Amino acid sequence: MNKHDDENFREISKLLKQAMPPVNAEPPRDLWPAMQHRLSEGRPAHVPWYDWAVAGSLVAAVAIFPQVLLLLAYHL
Repeated sequence: MNKHDDENFREISKLLKQAMPPVNAEPPRDLWPAMQHRLSEGRPAHVPWYDWAVAGSLVAAVAIFPQVLLLLAYHL
């Protein structure tokens, strides 16, 4: 590496550090108390309709084609 390449590298590094400030990896507050509060409310989890549709389709496929159960077991 020659002097010109080293100078370019430093300039690019300086510009990148200016453009992208360091990321704070810590959350701004503790998230665990909020999660405990949500869990203690006792509300059941909301399951979207398409999850029920996928589950029903799998049950129907296994009922119509029992060999599908072996295929599903293979992929688990």
